[in-house]
Amino acid sequence: MLTTCPSFTTFHKPKGSPKLKYDGVKPTGPLPCVSRFPPSTSTRSLRSFQALFLGDTQTRDDKEVGYLAHDVIEELCR
Repeated sequence: MLTTCPSFTTFHKPKGSPKLKYDGVKPTGPLPCVSRFPPSTSTRSLRSFQALFLGDTQTRDDKEVGYLAHDVIEELCR
C-alpha cells in the first residue's frame, strides 16, 4: 500500500452499475452537496494544496495494477 497518497475514494452512481454478470456499485442516489472525508492530521496550511486525479486507468490484471501503483502513482506522490 502506498503510504504517501490518500487512501479514500467515493463513488457517484445514482442508479448503480448496469446489470452485468457480477455485481457492481449499488445505487448511491443523488449527488450530495458535500462529500466528507476523514480530517487531515497535516499541519500544512490549507491555503495551498495539490490534488491529483486519475481517471479510468484500464489496468487488465494484477501485474498492470502494480505498474500503475509503482511506476505512476508512487512517482507522482514524491
